[in-house]
Amino acid sequence: MNGRRAFTIRTLGCKANQYDSQLLREDLLTRGLVECKGDGDADVCIINSCTVTANSDAKSRQAIRSLKRRNPHARIVVTGCYAHTNPEEVSSLPEVDAVFDNPSKETLADRICALLNVGQGFIGQPCSRITYFSGHTRAFVKIQDGCNKKCSYCIIRIARGRSRSRPIADILREIEGLVASGYREVVLTGIHIGSFGKTDDRQQNRLPELIETLGEVEGLIRLRLSSIDPNEIDERLIEAIRRSPHVCRHLHVPLQSGSDTILRRMNRDYTRDRYLRTLSLLRKELPGISITTDVMVGFPGETEEDFQRSREVVCGAEFSKVHIFPFSSRRGTPAERFPGRVSREAIKERIAQLLSEAKAAALRVRRRLPGKVVNVLVERELPAAGRSRLPSILKEGELAYEGFSSNYLRTVFLSNGEGSGDMKNRLVQVRVESFDELYLYGRQI
Repeated sequence: MNGRRAFTIRTLGCKANQYDSQLLREDLLTRGLVECKGDGDADVCIINSCTVTANSDAKSRQAIRSLKRRNPHARIVVTGCYAHTNPEEVSSLPEVDAVFDNPSKETLADRICALLNVGQGFIGQPCSRITYFSGHTRAFVKIQDGCNKKCSYCIIRIARGRSRSRPIADILREIEGLVASGYREVVLTGIHIGSFGKTDDRQQNRLPELIETLGEVEGLIRLRLSSIDPNEIDERLIEAIRRSPHVCRHLHVPLQSGSDTILRRMNRDYTRDRYLRTLSLLRKELPGISITTDVMVGFPGETEEDFQRSREVVCGAEFSKVHIFPFSSRRGTPAERFPGRVSREAIKERIAQLLSEAKAAALRVRRRLPGKVVNVLVERELPAAGRSRLPSILKEGELAYEGFSSNYLRTVFLSNGEGSGDMKNRLVQVRVESFDELYLYGRQI
């Protein structure tokens, strides 16, 4: 390490957290620190934590203990949402040296340097934009932070504060720089991107305007949107997606529950009918669009009838993927005090049912694709050792690759030999020949 102080960062949770970690990484590198793997050679280990569920808290604690075991002489610094909402608990962990809340992220690099007693001679402003995205073919760009909604179960609005958006010009410059560095796909992310550009509920979402502006970026192939609520998908947004040469035909539209009774208790501002009408509109106006979703199981008061309403939507809406998760009580949220807790056994049984239905739905979506051509952004070459359980077509040649289609279906394909050795981050056309619930399989054409 040539005598310079070394750091390692462990990131848990959402894409916004991953962006925050990349910004911190570049800030620390600018100050003269070096990044290491954290196998005994780190002077400071930074955990950017998550607290969306109790399991997220546990994973954050596990990461803290793991990094300390591997780096016994390092300082352990914890930031992120778990550190923000429960600083006393995090501080009480014997491995932890310092805890910083989310607002402290803006000056975190300076605080870490002070902790290590280095970098006092640095002159300049903290990084305001990222220039690359470590370890990823796609770059995540955070366009806003925070949330003004008041979902009764959610701790993240407490951890992240009110919604605030970046200037469009700043986002444009950042994406132009990433594309110039070789990135071909950018994912627009945040805590609640449906509120982008808003300062109150009377203003319009400026996400369509941002999409139109980014259409001017030369060299950008794909622009992907992260999660967006159904009531924020309107004609303006659909038209912006349709007109854009870049926006992927995939949206993640959280359902959470198919029961209007539970949606009201969750304080979600849409109904089951509104949700389904939004999906119908998307499929009418954007043919071939892939839709993924989230479903929560076991929210307080969820009856068997409520669950069946969710099951009906999962069975009929033809999602290409469903993220199913149990209700997790979060301290400080209204739902923490709600009566009618569902037993663990019932939750486990309901999740198993939904997983089976979601798998069947994913297969129905994929069943229409053999014979069709999809555009795939290559992420990596598939090792020969990893092909033993794959379809026979992928055993016919030496070079096979993996990546995502525009509609966010993971695809494995056999190369036609063109561009061998230089395929990563290339956009290629693949004719689909077969599928399972996880992958599409095909040949490059």
